[in-house]
Amino acid sequence: ADIALGFDSAEAYLADDNYIGCIVGRYAGRIAGGRFEIDGRVYQVPCNEGPNLLHGGNPGFHRKLWRASIEARSLRLDLVSPDGEAGFPGEVRVTARYSFTNAFELVLSLDAQTTAPTLLNLTHHAYWNLAGAGAQSVLGHELSIEATQYMPVGAGMLPTGAIEPVAHTPFDFLTPKTIGRDIGADHPQLIAAFGFDHAFLTEGAGLRRIAALAHALSGRRLTIHSDLPCLQLYSLNATPSPIHGKGGATYPARSAVALEPQGLPSARNILQRDQEYSSVIRYMLDNTSSPSYERTSSRHITVSPSRSTKRAR
Repeated sequence: ADIALGFDSAEAYLADDNYIGCIVGRYAGRIAGGRFEIDGRVYQVPCNEGPNLLHGGNPGFHRKLWRASIEARSLRLDLVSPDGEAGFPGEVRVTARYSFTNAFELVLSLDAQTTAPTLLNLTHHAYWNLAGAGAQSVLGHELSIEATQYMPVGAGMLPTGAIEPVAHTPFDFLTPKTIGRDIGADHPQLIAAFGFDHAFLTEGAGLRRIAALAHALSGRRLTIHSDLPCLQLYSLNATPSPIHGKGGATYPARSAVALEPQGLPSARNILQRDQEYSSVIRYMLDNTSSPSYERTSSRHITVSPSRSTKRAR
């Protein structure tokens, strides 16, 4: 089955307001008032979600056609964002590589450089339904997240800056549970967001397992590894009307889940001229009967970088 939501044409992706299947940039998450400061200079960018900026604004990277090429077993996508685009300083060049491995993995590497200090926080905004895209609910999927802390949100769904433990709250996914088990709990954070739309601070460092999604009926399991410090969980809480997707499928609210590895939403995430942004997201498919299905929180994968890079702070 096709387990990722999407559309039948490039035009439909470019017109979509739900960020389905796109690379989000320049900035994943929300910026209060569309205002930020770098080196003493205040920048004002156009807001696209009420009084705030969401996922890079307009035009964000989700509104762009990237230049595509094939490199061995990889699809390479390149994008140049001009200095001043959407109000952000610096010309930013981004390369995304989607690569298949012999272990049923899809690996996305993201690299970027800038000509001037700028904000940069990239992610892949896939929506998943392991029962098949078009299945009407994801609430029966079992989810685990390797996080002992999460970030509450306030007005406008902006992170408050606080970091809270997940223990004894509906946000505890350390032990696998269905998405629907606690989504309707009487918790102020769930009420404010109409479900899950929160950042989790994932355990460990380097390339490591941060989450797993499983669907018992199909036997499918998707495991996500990343070297990014945070995972945004969004349960597609509301849509004005069902989204019309590929193959005639419709996607109503809560028919998929987005699991977005990214930088901390409360951090400045500034990329300097002499830095290179570099991150990895690895998606691995297996089945729920495999020996690795049982959660092992201490199992982390580390890799040696193939080149020396300076990470965005």
